[in-house]
Amino acid sequence: MNFADALEDIKRYSHLAHEKDQTTLKDVAIEEFKLADETRDLVAIDGSHSFILDLAGIKLAVIRVCALEYTFVVGTKTGFKLKNSSIVERPIVISAHEEFVEGQSELYKSIFEHARRSKLNTYSYMANELRRFEEYKLLNQVSGNTSGELLALDGALTIPPPFLSEFSDMMEDTIQRCKDHENVLIGVSKDSETHAFGSPSTDEELLLKVEKQGYLYVKANLEGTYIRYGDVYFARLHPMAMKWFRIDIETKERPERVFPLLAHYARSELCPGYIYPLLEAHRLAVMVRRLHDIYEKSIIALAPKYGISLGEILRGRTDIEGSKMRMFHEFLDRVSR
Repeated sequence: MNFADALEDIKRYSHLAHEKDQTTLKDVAIEEFKLADETRDLVAIDGSHSFILDLAGIKLAVIRVCALEYTFVVGTKTGFKLKNSSIVERPIVISAHEEFVEGQSELYKSIFEHARRSKLNTYSYMANELRRFEEYKLLNQVSGNTSGELLALDGALTIPPPFLSEFSDMMEDTIQRCKDHENVLIGVSKDSETHAFGSPSTDEELLLKVEKQGYLYVKANLEGTYIRYGDVYFARLHPMAMKWFRIDIETKERPERVFPLLAHYARSELCPGYIYPLLEAHRLAVMVRRLHDIYEKSIIALAPKYGISLGEILRGRTDIEGSKMRMFHEFLDRVSR
């Protein structure tokens, strides 16, 4: 097969997929809504991590989780106003050494066992799940300290099966706190690969073919192994939105009440249709990667007190993804220019 034949096949099968999408869309109930006259404050929560060091398979990473509270001001200076911010930053050690794992928490052991059984990238998977646990902890804290607000978590409101007790106890407590304080809990996915409507295209790709314009949402019916909280929707929160976003809603409030309130926070010209405070929370969280060199300098300064030589530190330096710095490789690159 040559490229011409390959492109011909792509064109033919994508056309068939498009026809099936159009048939599917006829059965999708799409609801329209308008911006609410009132506004509510919104707290956006996101997190990230960065690997710093790897000594004999024992890796050091830093987790950074942020919560930003915004209010939306309507009037002569319509726009977003930051009210409060909270940042949690802490180091974590990740290792597959049995002696080390044995001394860790039950949550740590559960995540490790799941990574090992599933043959996942242990270090990356564990860092992601431990980071997500820190996000849930901060969300839990915020849910009891605010009232009548929108709480927006980056990602779907789901829990992976292996960690039910640790995650679900905290999530159920968070949901109860939200009810007690009349907060609305939502999860927003930047990218979703689900097929809730039974189309070969992802739900986001399918809904991009909706001919209606404006503020729109549709309820999805998802199945899967993850434990989900609330109902799953896809929404265009702005007429000029670049895409539909998956939004999970856990609240007593009806969606026709929640989306008009949420849409106020999707009015940024920078990213119309996306919750702007989540963008800012993401920007603050990923700063953990820009601070990589600063963390590294702190470790170099502290290491001698713990009997770790400068040579070991230099040989154990990693990039933000956890791969060791290839110092000799870099040396060869320089001398071979």
